Amino acid sequence: MKPENTSYHWSFDDIPIWLECGIDQLTLQHSGDLPGTWTADELAVLKKLTEYDVKVCAAGAIGYDELDLFKGIDVDTFIFGRGIRGAADPAAEARRIKEKIIEIWGE
Repeated sequence: MKPENTSYHWSFDDIPIWLECGIDQLTLQHSGDLPGTWTADELAVLKKLTEYDVKVCAAGAIGYDELDLFKGIDVDTFIFGRGIRGAADPAAEARRIKEKIIEIWGE
């Protein structure tokens, strides 16, 4: 089954093959070429990926304000780029993001 409304070049049926090959972590990235942040469809795909026996990483267009979008999704790892790099004080922003992650998902 291929994720709906996407241009992904894989399907959920591929995941058992990946697991058999030893792939146990997947990254889903919101394209920087797209306007805005994560769509409901992207979040649904991310959530479905977490239902498999893999660690799921979310990347792209994620900063402090976007973390609430991911509540209820068992994201293993977030990759922050511009959300930290573009801040006036990147170290302070990284700490703020870390605190919000702990607030939402715990330590």
